[in-house]
Amino acid sequence: MGKSVACPVDRCAFEGTTMDVANHIQENSKESHQWEVLRWDDRDEFCRTIHFNEGQRFEKLGQEALDHGDYEAAIENIENGISHFKRAQEFAEDPSTLTEHCQDMLDWIADIEVAEQIQHIDDLVDLAENAIDGGDELQFHENPRSAADEYNTATDALNEAITVASRVAPDRVPRLEQRLRRVRVRQESLELSESHHSIRKLVISAREYTTAGDRAFHESDYETALDNYEQAKRDYESLSSVFDAFSFDEPVPDPTICDVCKQQYTEKLNFWEIDLGISLEVCPLCTRFGPDGNLPTPRVIAAEKRAVVENIESIQDGDVGLVWSSDTPQEPIPDTSVSEDTSGPDRRELLIELVGLYQRFGEAPTAEQIDEHTEFGYLEYRAQFGSIADALQEAGFDV
Repeated sequence: MGKSVACPVDRCAFEGTTMDVANHIQENSKESHQWEVLRWDDRDEFCRTIHFNEGQRFEKLGQEALDHGDYEAAIENIENGISHFKRAQEFAEDPSTLTEHCQDMLDWIADIEVAEQIQHIDDLVDLAENAIDGGDELQFHENPRSAADEYNTATDALNEAITVASRVAPDRVPRLEQRLRRVRVRQESLELSESHHSIRKLVISAREYTTAGDRAFHESDYETALDNYEQAKRDYESLSSVFDAFSFDEPVPDPTICDVCKQQYTEKLNFWEIDLGISLEVCPLCTRFGPDGNLPTPRVIAAEKRAVVENIESIQDGDVGLVWSSDTPQEPIPDTSVSEDTSGPDRRELLIELVGLYQRFGEAPTAEQIDEHTEFGYLEYRAQFGSIADALQEAGFDV
């Protein structure tokens, strides 16, 4: 519990417990071991002082441990301090002051134990939130099995947090239960519905054909470009049919039904919203139609389809100027021959490659993707347009 106590007499090698040292001094006849020489009244005062000082030392150690977040060490040191104060109390003429101090320290331990439990709750919530984020990322990339493992981790952590909170912080239980409901909805929506899956598949296919068409057009292979654009158009037409199962126009009164896909869940869907001109409460699957999702809205699909149709019509009409999948008309390429440009790439060439990347990835490409997949590199785009967003806007995309 405490360190060994040395005899306070100079050059005396004796040490032991406080009582052992007190008895050693009491029984020693040498003048150097007399209480009056050592400036203590008697053995009781010596024992009381030693135990009191040790109690204060452990009390200080407890506070230091607490300041560092080591709750177990804090409690252990405070308990040792209480033990020493109680021993000091045995040798005190008026033990009431130490009695009150010991009670204060017991109350302190109780507070620390509560703080430790609250910290445990916080740690469990952090674990759950990290698992939820991981599950969302995995589900976003259509890996439902691994997402399920993450959501199960989150569920277990939140259930334990609720159990602990019900004992020490009942006011936190409703919020924890709300988090748990959010995870359960995610678990229900782990697998993409058939319609969501069809949209994702058709979007990827349509954009791949469009990109292939753009590439063929850029190489003046208009027949191949037309074939790819026609296939992209068919995919976009199929997408229009799939979208019939969804509604983006108005909310549903029932809070357990997704405003977009109309699927019903066991929990209320008041955790997720997307803003498509109106605010819609949706299931986790349909958040993919939001700005940060990987599923396009009907408006986006209509714009992409319109651009492809315009490209088809341009090729069929023999208007083969600068054309790409964009709903903004672009200036035609001059008929004059082009000599080698020593001042840098043509803006049109930059835009054509950037549009191909945008359609390939379904979003604005990163600097790393531009460096890897274009002839020019990110710095050239920044020099020519200022930013990738500005370049895409010049190409006719609403970003």
